[in-house]
Amino acid sequence: MMKPSPYYRRSNRIPFKTGVLLVIAIISTTACQSSLFESHITPAPTPQCVEPTLTLGTIKFGIGSVTREADGLPKIPENKKDTAFWVEGTTINYVFGLSPTKDHLNLNTMLKAGDPIVINWADCSRDDYVVASVETIEPNDASFFDQSSGGVTVYVQNESATLVIHGERPVVQSNEIPEATSESSIQIDLQILDFTQPDDQTIQFRINLTNQGANAITLTDEDIALIADNGPEVAALKIEPVMPQELRPGDILPLTLIFPKPQGTSAVLRIFDVTFEEYFQ
Repeated sequence: MMKPSPYYRRSNRIPFKTGVLLVIAIISTTACQSSLFESHITPAPTPQCVEPTLTLGTIKFGIGSVTREADGLPKIPENKKDTAFWVEGTTINYVFGLSPTKDHLNLNTMLKAGDPIVINWADCSRDDYVVASVETIEPNDASFFDQSSGGVTVYVQNESATLVIHGERPVVQSNEIPEATSESSIQIDLQILDFTQPDDQTIQFRINLTNQGANAITLTDEDIALIADNGPEVAALKIEPVMPQELRPGDILPLTLIFPKPQGTSAVLRIFDVTFEEYFQ
């Protein structure tokens, strides 16, 4: 199964202040190809890099696909206990259906808020969420197909009710004791839009950077770096748009960052003093 198109995928905003550490798990892969700039073009088929999977907590499913007609609910195959069926066309709020088996209908007793939800796509990219809610709704209620905001939704429908599990992007809080914020300090909000590995030599991030401080800030090449296995900082191979860029209070700057793929087992992305540690399997 190819990862859903278009490649532009909206995600819930993740706020950060300086000094916040976010851990993002990433799969190390080979020969992955993905275009981030063809938002309404279905790419030509390419060989699968990994077998696509959906993981709810500790429960892993293979991914199949089904179609949905009009505003109804798609037909989910029965007795497929090891498969989650992605509903084609859900590319912002990814919707997966599960067969109405006894175990699946009891997922509300197995999952709780904060449990991980992980999608590993066939093109080697990965999306991480956490359980935000688990609820039971009327069997013919299709409101969870709404695509106005990003996330992931997993549902199990039988004749009497529908179990709906909704996931959102994780928000990580700093463990440090908050300090008084000076008017001159840099205050940024980072929205992670996408992470891909275009080939076996590079990795690529798409992010939005928002200036939430009271003063204008200037972003330069030196404010962006990658550190692999406690080694020296590595500059980006390419940054779009070109640096420097000034952000006035409230400005949002979309960034595409391409780095050499680290050879070790982990790497840290730094933007100003905000860091993201990435682990490669």
